[in-house]
Amino acid sequence: MSAHDTPLHSPPGDGRKRRIFGWTFAGVAAAILIGIVFLANSSLSLNLENARHGIEQRLAALTGRSVQVDGGATFRLLPRPVVELSNIRMDSADDTRELRVARVIAQLDLMDALIGRTDISRLTLVRPEFTEADERPTGPSTSDPAPAAPDGPGDGAPADGLQVIDLATQTLRAVLQRFEGVRHIEVRDGLFRPQGDAPGISNINLALQWDGRRQPAELSGSLVWNGQPADIALSVASPAAFLVGEESQLSATLRAPPVSLRFDGTGTGGTPFQLNGRLALEAPSLARLSRWIGSPGPSLPDFGSVALETDLRLAGERAFLSRTSIGLGDMRAQGALEIAMLAGRPMLAGTLAFESFDFDTLGSAIAPLPRNVLDLQRRIPLHFVRDIDVDLRLSATQSQLAGVGMNELAATVKFASGNAVIDIGDVSVFGGRAQGRVSLDANAAAPRLTGTYALQGIEAAAIAQRLSADDLQLTGTATIGGKLDLPVRNWVEIANSNRIEAKVDIRAGTVAGMPTVGDLQQGQRSFVLQPGGQSTGFESLTARLSTAGSFLRVDSFEMAATTGRMTLQGLVALADTSVSLEGLFEPMAPDVADANGNATFTSSKPIEFILRGEWPSLDVTVTPRSKPI
Repeated sequence: MSAHDTPLHSPPGDGRKRRIFGWTFAGVAAAILIGIVFLANSSLSLNLENARHGIEQRLAALTGRSVQVDGGATFRLLPRPVVELSNIRMDSADDTRELRVARVIAQLDLMDALIGRTDISRLTLVRPEFTEADERPTGPSTSDPAPAAPDGPGDGAPADGLQVIDLATQTLRAVLQRFEGVRHIEVRDGLFRPQGDAPGISNINLALQWDGRRQPAELSGSLVWNGQPADIALSVASPAAFLVGEESQLSATLRAPPVSLRFDGTGTGGTPFQLNGRLALEAPSLARLSRWIGSPGPSLPDFGSVALETDLRLAGERAFLSRTSIGLGDMRAQGALEIAMLAGRPMLAGTLAFESFDFDTLGSAIAPLPRNVLDLQRRIPLHFVRDIDVDLRLSATQSQLAGVGMNELAATVKFASGNAVIDIGDVSVFGGRAQGRVSLDANAAAPRLTGTYALQGIEAAAIAQRLSADDLQLTGTATIGGKLDLPVRNWVEIANSNRIEAKVDIRAGTVAGMPTVGDLQQGQRSFVLQPGGQSTGFESLTARLSTAGSFLRVDSFEMAATTGRMTLQGLVALADTSVSLEGLFEPMAPDVADANGNATFTSSKPIEFILRGEWPSLDVTVTPRSKPI
């Protein structure tokens, strides 16, 4: 057999495969050897103290505070490099605020860890507790001090709205600046304890995701503020632009039992902080929302639910709300508003056009009607007048005041340094027009509501029906004017010390429910006045009325008709509608011709009478005068 016939001859491709495999195996082995040598010389893998010190310095740079680790430290390289520190304290010699963290978990980039760098890619703070101490620290901590974080309001004094906005802006800017490069930050079960009685924040669970300078930043999570849980979400499209005061797309949501808020638009993180976009807010109770916000927000009466949709333009201490749709309870309005924080006082101004405006609903929210004896003595809260300045112009297609329906309302509401003025410039009521103005000084020890009112061209029948249903039938065209003065410290004082004056002038009408000429001239000594009796026409009816507590004083009442003139004066007890009036009827003397055919007048005796009883069934007693007038 020849050599060419040998069966063990191998194909040429097998040798090439073996050579490739050999070189690959050698490369992997070399890489492993190089890795072992590299790790053997890595400062992080062999020196935990260096890693700990590096993390402390990095945390100091991130938080702007000195860092001291009172607990232990651990490190693991695989599957990912993680340094964990326990019982960390972060404070400053120049600041009363202190941050303590139960655990800090810092995740590093693998390549950075391999070369001994401690740049943090993911940071987790477990049970951080931020406390505003009552006294400043006596000395600096042992760690090197870092640049101070933005200062908040000092001395535990409540911050005004501008300070709150500035502090929030500085904090957001500081977080984005200091934590740039840390792609993910997580806070678990955090707690903020403010100084004094201010409400704290607990159960803080937040996550900040920011993959790079040119990438959007997103903050989301939950917390408990003032006893209520809240879910928050914030997205900044261009954090780098936001940091230098340039415009960036922003979106934010807040959901809590007292409020639901959503904003979509743009913002700048410069000074002043600016927002421009669409804002939507819903709250089941305006008073509950005010209490949840806490200081420095004003404490408002419970006007009911509130819903707001508006184009918001915020610049520093001023916010402009255009294309505003607002709902307050069952009332809906459109308009434009301005909100500002001036010298620590919130200010609200603008114009609102309501479909229906109910003064009674707002009044009952401020001073609810008493339900028991204790409610009579309870002080009426007027602090909201002192807490906020208001300058609003209102209009309404329909409105209601004291149960009276009105139309075409035009009014202004102004609060300034505790002084309130409500001015009804014009309104349609009872078929005529009306105006009114009331003022209140909420700073007074015993505040009083004073004002004037005027009604022209109104239908007497409508106002009579409103005051006494069908018992007093009255027609004619009336003009009524007067003033009011009543204490508003509590309902007892309102009931006992109110004084409302009215001057009534009615022309060319009729009245029923009063003694008629026939009744008085029949010669009966007494009779009972039945409601719904015969109507009597008159040319004019004038009266001066005034209240004194629960009594209505009829200072003067004069009705002139073709048959004579009737006058009344006396008291009406409003509590039980009992009447005590003294009256005089002076018949018109008939014309009589003498023997020469000339017209002469004959005298007629006036008729005195007394009205007593409970309206409308009154006892009439005729008492002849001793001599004619």
